[in-house]
Amino acid sequence: MFPNFSRVVAILPKNVGDSLFAVPALRYIAAAQKAAFGRIEIHVTVSPAMRDLFAAQEFVTSAFADDERTDPRAFFQTRERIASVRPKCAAIFSGAFRAAFLAFAARVPARVGFPTDKRSHLLTHSVPRVPGPYTDGWPDPPGRGRSTDRLVLDAGIRHLVHSLLRVARAVAPSPFDES
Repeated sequence: MFPNFSRVVAILPKNVGDSLFAVPALRYIAAAQKAAFGRIEIHVTVSPAMRDLFAAQEFVTSAFADDERTDPRAFFQTRERIASVRPKCAAIFSGAFRAAFLAFAARVPARVGFPTDKRSHLLTHSVPRVPGPYTDGWPDPPGRGRSTDRLVLDAGIRHLVHSLLRVARAVAPSPFDES
């Protein structure tokens, strides 16, 4: 169990769908930290299209738009925004190297995420993804090896939400654990 991370920055994937898959993990962090320590601040970095949606969530303290595709200064601006809230921990839900480097450059003391994309040296706590093939619940396009005439959620296939929840559990103690 990690210490009291009452101020967390969540670095979300830039893809709209993947950002939405992080909502259960963010809710988990908010509920667990609030139950264990009484308070929590969650600051999120998202694509500009998602900023207003996340800013309106009751468990999000603030949302930063990271416009990396159109603004070459976005990395430095986002790094400064992250550093300005002085987070104790970064929950890095994005698998991109840039996401881990952002948290590292902002000098966040604890950086939790997946050791993918050659970025494990930037993390203080690596979380393995749930093993197995992934699905978002929709059929694959033709030629990808699975049936396209129905939704496929077989026993051996994991949803991305399961891996994102692993990051959340590494950041926040479970309110249901007795240990």
